Amino acid sequence: MHEITTTFANIQEVRLSSGPLQKLLGLADVEVHSAGGGSGKGSSDSHVARLAGVDNAPEIRDFILVRLRQYQDSGLGEKDHSQSSAFREGSQAAALVVLTEARALRAALAYR
Repeated sequence: MHEITTTFANIQEVRLSSGPLQKLLGLADVEVHSAGGGSGKGSSDSHVARLAGVDNAPEIRDFILVRLRQYQDSGLGEKDHSQSSAFREGSQAAALVVLTEARALRAALAYR
């Protein structure tokens, strides 16, 4: 067993793979490919973290990708401007609800 630590800034690719037996058992490997300095061994696998034979590989991949997007949206990279209009409209509707609640609270506190 090996432990690998990397930052989200270095993650370049998250890949799922499984062989025929793994597919039959509902398992897959999650591979996280990252950039970084060389290990001195000349191995291309020096920057690949593998979670082998997990039964929730898509969930792990999605978790990593969500965190990666959060990192990128934190001002350290280009923002993803490809959000769907439904997401933007939902966010605007939620903001409007918060604004209405805040105004009602302000009005209620003003009369005390």
